[in-house]
Amino acid sequence: MNLLLGLVIGVLLTIGTAFIADAFTAGEVTSETCSKQIVNWDVAKERLHDSTVRLGGIVSRMACGASGSS
Repeated sequence: MNLLLGLVIGVLLTIGTAFIADAFTAGEVTSETCSKQIVNWDVAKERLHDSTVRLGGIVSRMACGASGSS
């Protein structure tokens, strides 16, 4: 349990640090062709949405398979 908690906290700290670093450097960028962002947050948001939709489909298929086999 401590390992899982440590992993979750580590992931959240990593993502939070990248977000804060991008938020502070976004105001300093003067050229549109040279972005200093670490993460493309639009792409990250789309991939997170796709992953949650895919995971929801897997869970619903597992639930239907488990209830249908009884």
